[in-house]
Amino acid sequence: MEKKNYFCYLNIIFLAISSYISPNFSLFSIFFLYQFYKHFKISGEILACIILNLILALPAFYYLFILDVFFLSSGGVPGHDVVNKLGIPIQYNISNKILSISSIILFYFIPFIIIKKKFLIYDNTIKLNNILLLVLFFLPLMLTYNYDPNFTGGGIFLQLSHFLFKNNLLFYLISLFSILVIFKLCNHNFNNFFIIIIIFFSNPQLSIYHKYYDPLVIFLIFTLFNIKLDRSFFNYKSISIIYIFYLLFLSVSFLKSFIR
Repeated sequence: MEKKNYFCYLNIIFLAISSYISPNFSLFSIFFLYQFYKHFKISGEILACIILNLILALPAFYYLFILDVFFLSSGGVPGHDVVNKLGIPIQYNISNKILSISSIILFYFIPFIIIKKKFLIYDNTIKLNNILLLVLFFLPLMLTYNYDPNFTGGGIFLQLSHFLFKNNLLFYLISLFSILVIFKLCNHNFNNFFIIIIIFFSNPQLSIYHKYYDPLVIFLIFTLFNIKLDRSFFNYKSISIIYIFYLLFLSVSFLKSFIR
């Protein structure tokens, strides 16, 4: 067996194991199959990868379609039966996903933005007309956003916005910036865009919590995302900023649990 094939099979096996622990990870099999296809094209190797994926997914198919236990369905949570600002009733609100998850992704990129001042920030690679298009994309999302912060979750910036101002205004501003950052992250890089789409759709339930994305996003930053982190990035100052930021977040999380 060629070494490249061996690692592909290991990837499929360990991704299957992680997907049985958390089904949200299963969508990443699409991303990796696309990567395998780029290497193997139409061949016996890509067919073997597909067959191995299907074999490992059989218990999940049995659970879903034979036992009829659809654990991925959205649960009834506050906000699921609310109409949006346009008067349209929404069961599954994609606006909630895009804005809240984008703000959560931004949160995990904060230390990297601090370290690399020009990293993911406006520069001449983002034209003014692109920013205007993103703002036009953002407006209907803002109008149809209806996540209920009383349910908790929704991301740290949504909770902070309601804690400080009792409304979504700060959250909307941060979400707009988050979308600009994600656009910059995905600009001219299809793989990054693919991963972002998977993150959006990997959470089918109505609730949105930080715990769904850590340490996932952190691992993605250092592995699958192509953000050009060269060797010079890994110095004492950069590593210290990253550790301090996440330790502060961990401390706040512990404090929040203790207060409760």
